[in-house]
Amino acid sequence: MLSYTPGSTLLHRIDPRVKIFSLIAGLSAILLAAAWAAFLPMMVITLTTTMAAQSTLGQIWRDFFSFSVFYLMTIVIHILLVSPQIIQNPAAIAAGLNTGLFFAAKIALTAIFISPIFRTSHPLQFADLLTSKHRRLPRLTRALNRLGFVLQTTMRFLPLILKEIDRIRTVHKCRGLVLKGGLHQRIVKLPAFMIPIIDSALRRSETVSMAMTARGFTLDAPRSRHAPLVFSKVDLFASVLVTACIALIFII
Repeated sequence: MLSYTPGSTLLHRIDPRVKIFSLIAGLSAILLAAAWAAFLPMMVITLTTTMAAQSTLGQIWRDFFSFSVFYLMTIVIHILLVSPQIIQNPAAIAAGLNTGLFFAAKIALTAIFISPIFRTSHPLQFADLLTSKHRRLPRLTRALNRLGFVLQTTMRFLPLILKEIDRIRTVHKCRGLVLKGGLHQRIVKLPAFMIPIIDSALRRSETVSMAMTARGFTLDAPRSRHAPLVFSKVDLFASVLVTACIALIFII
């Protein structure tokens, strides 16, 4: 549901800073909503992001259905919370059901709202955002540069590590070594998988560190960007739309 899907939709081109602002503001508004009417502005934002991401009905349904267990749990818990009052006042179960449905709607709206944003945002975009310059806060820039570099390195090499794990698993399967059986048998066979994976990761990290040292790489040095962050008119319109809808939620 939250995996990145390459594309060229309008939401793909939105600045990641606007997406982070929208996520924080939207989730806060959904959590703080105290009435059904407060959902209307958030539904406008959700519909706009869904259309901007060109989400299909199948994707929207999967986003909604993926949290179906939480909907049921929320409704049941809120009904059980008023169970001592049911004998004295049968109408209490209706109040519990209404509250449960209200919080289940919050979960559903959250799922449908965040899914298009994550589907159109590559994780490296958020890592690049951390490494952007903050001229007025140089100390914060250094700390964020280090954090952003760690995230960028992890995200770039994680697919290689996963590919290496799959290759080692295939080799062991060809040799007849498969992680099956009881817990004791799995633990005994586990080193045969883990040692090559750790060895490969250490070798790759050593190669990368030597290459970076040979090129004189330093975290605080100026860096060029393949795709610099540019705040466009579309980003400004999206920010204004989100801010207006959030303000309406608090007014309602």
